[in-house]
Amino acid sequence: GGPIAELKERRELVRWAENLYGEVTKLEEDRASMESQLEEARGQLEDARNQLELTQTRCAELERLAHQFVAGAAAASENEDLRKQLAAFSVEVDSLREEKQGHSKALALSAEEKRRLAAERDELHRSFAQREGGTGDVALSLTVHNVNFDRLHADPALLEAFR
Repeated sequence: GGPIAELKERRELVRWAENLYGEVTKLEEDRASMESQLEEARGQLEDARNQLELTQTRCAELERLAHQFVAGAAAASENEDLRKQLAAFSVEVDSLREEKQGHSKALALSAEEKRRLAAERDELHRSFAQREGGTGDVALSLTVHNVNFDRLHADPALLEAFR
C-alpha cells in the first residue's frame, strides 16, 4: 500500500462518490417526477369523484323522470280519451250553435213578417173604418213554417212574437 495504491483507492472512491451522487440526483429527479404524477393522479381522482357524483345525480334524475314518464303514459291515455270527448262535445256545440243561428234567423224573419202584417192590418183597419165607418176589426190568417211549438212555448220572446 504505497502512495500509488492510495491514489488509486482515492480515485476509486471519487468515481464511486460521483456515481453515487449521479444515482442520488437521478433518484431525486425520479422522486420529483413521481410526486408530480401523484399530484396529477390525486387531481384526476378528485375529478373522477366529482364526475361520479354528477353521474349519480343525473342517474337519480333520470330514474325520477322514468317514473314520471310511466305515470305520464297512464295520464296520456286518459288525456287522449278526454280529447276525444272534447272533440265530440265541440262538434255538438257547433251543431247547436248552427241550430240556434237558424232559429234566430227564423225568429227575426217571423218578427219582421209580424211587423209587416201588423202594419198591413193597421192599414186595412183604417181603410175599412174610413169606408164602412165601422169598428175596424179585421180577421187575419197567418201560416208560419219551421216552428217547433215546444220551443215556441219555452221561449218567451218567440211566444210574444206570435201573439
